[in-house]
Amino acid sequence: PLGRASAVQGKILFKDRVFQVQSGSLEFDSPRTINPKFEMMGQTEVANRKINIFGTGRFDNYKIEFTSNPPLPEPEILSL
Repeated sequence: PLGRASAVQGKILFKDRVFQVQSGSLEFDSPRTINPKFEMMGQTEVANRKINIFGTGRFDNYKIEFTSNPPLPEPEILSL
């Protein structure tokens, strides 16, 4: 890799909800384009449930997943 960056602390804003960053990293692997690989995880609390967001991929092709505790299906998590 050409360079790496890690998140020590921070916030993620998604649908007007603030998630506290649990971890985050970028890996720059191309000298020609700024399209790093990334992973990030954040957490918030809504209606007495811990909601987790996890993202991975590249800026132009990524996947975001949600989980909760107690568990809910992802569509219900997104409706909170």
